[in-house]
Amino acid sequence: MTKIKNEININLKILFLFFFFLLLFRFFFVFISHGDFPVEFSWHYLFTINKFKQNDFTSLIQHDENAQFQFFTDFLALIFFKLAGNVWHARLNTSIIQIIPSVYITIIFFILFYKKNVPIFIAVLIFIFSISFASLNNIKHFTESHFYFQTFFFVAGLLIIKKHKIAPKDFMFLILVLVSSSLNMEKASFINYLSFSTILLVRFFFEKNKLFLKFFFILLIFTVLMYIFILSLNVPTFAPDPNYIFSYSKFVKTNIKILLHENSIFFLLFLFIFLFILKTKYNKKFYQLNRSFIFILIWCFIFTLSASFSRGGVYDRYKDFIQIYGFLTFYILLNLNNSKLNRKLFFFLKTIAIICCIFLFSKNLVKIVKFYNFSKKNDETILYIVKDYRDNGNHYLDVNLKLFGDLHRFRDNIRIALDNKLINF
Repeated sequence: MTKIKNEININLKILFLFFFFLLLFRFFFVFISHGDFPVEFSWHYLFTINKFKQNDFTSLIQHDENAQFQFFTDFLALIFFKLAGNVWHARLNTSIIQIIPSVYITIIFFILFYKKNVPIFIAVLIFIFSISFASLNNIKHFTESHFYFQTFFFVAGLLIIKKHKIAPKDFMFLILVLVSSSLNMEKASFINYLSFSTILLVRFFFEKNKLFLKFFFILLIFTVLMYIFILSLNVPTFAPDPNYIFSYSKFVKTNIKILLHENSIFFLLFLFIFLFILKTKYNKKFYQLNRSFIFILIWCFIFTLSASFSRGGVYDRYKDFIQIYGFLTFYILLNLNNSKLNRKLFFFLKTIAIICCIFLFSKNLVKIVKFYNFSKKNDETILYIVKDYRDNGNHYLDVNLKLFGDLHRFRDNIRIALDNKLINF
């Protein structure tokens, strides 16, 4: 009886409550910390917003030299802008975008824990972990929401490819998800292409279903054709960069950074113990019982490979990707809780998870306070620039004039927003 009381069965009602409170908390954190006006390079987006006001929607199909395709970010911005009567509300719009991570986090929670009895302490840790922002950069800027969309497309594709039987119509929908991924981030989308190709090959190897092999070759050919097509568009960010060359040392360093990162909750340690204790590396039952875990692990490996090949660093904007490892850590913790694991060892792992979640949440609150103070100073400086322009008509302030942050770089954007009444100053 005690065990039942200390556990919670993950059903649809629990999933809905998880999503609702997750969105509520994430929306609230962004809304109270964000200022009334855009911050930093988000001001560049006012050029696009101004085009929307003039009924110029070419940005939806054009590639910005300094950005990705970002079709879905632009499309969502267009909807928000038009619904608000051609006015851009930076605070509200940046807060609403939190619905995307809230959706894909809930789906990951569903994939890994649905219809399972999860100890209440693990469920609480997962929720605390989920409402803690991994990347500060991505919550500050509406324009960085393409990182959210990219993870969403992986999770959406995972829902399809994990099905026990994949019909041709399911496979076509998977292709649609991948094309959507390319419209969002053309280079990063190939992490999803390669992940799903590998998953299909793994499924054929373990399940001996020739249909998976056929889908694998079709997807592989489609991936090559898509690569050639995007390359033919001469997309600047898709062009090979000679400064980024793959090396084994860079790959190992990047792996260590990610696998022992705070947002992955020291995933490497948990994974090592999980495989060693259960001794199921070569047991086919392990695949059958942990398919979704293995599929997400494949994506994580390819993401790490991509990061080490292209950048070799763990940048703030990548941390939302790394957060996925943390959910795998909780999955392992749940499995170890249900296994005959040494009590002292399990207590040690549980303590690590608790400390990490408390640390990340505390760090999240510090981020929110810092962002709030930053936004407050940002708003004050913008109002000063607007007042100067209204009073003196002098928007070309002295470049040596000390302004908060890099706002001197965005004076023309502020002027465009003011002249075209894009923002309520």
